[in-house]
Amino acid sequence: MMCHQFLHFEAWKHQEKVHLQSCDAQRSRWQKVPMDTTKGREKVHLWGLNGQEEILIDSTNAAEKVRITDKAGQAITMDAVAGQITLTDRAGSNVLLDGASGNILVRSSAMVLINP
Repeated sequence: MMCHQFLHFEAWKHQEKVHLQSCDAQRSRWQKVPMDTTKGREKVHLWGLNGQEEILIDSTNAAEKVRITDKAGQAITMDAVAGQITLTDRAGSNVLLDGASGNILVRSSAMVLINP
């Protein structure tokens, strides 16, 4: 049984890319890491568990952020442009830390408990 792994390099001026991927023979299980330094698309993506888990490091001008998402869809997003950090759980509850206003917002699908 043959599996599929590859490493691909592109070295064009202002369009440099590296793509690493590994998957099984049926391509039913895969993980990949594309890195792109193309002007306006400067990103590093890590996908695991067939794309259900993700880490995104986006260095694109005026869109800078880091996002981590797990299999359940829970996410942490650090948005440098908005100056915010957002945490979201699988029920849709979220915590927003707004660095611009200094506010912390908590939205919950159930009860909110805050311990001092």
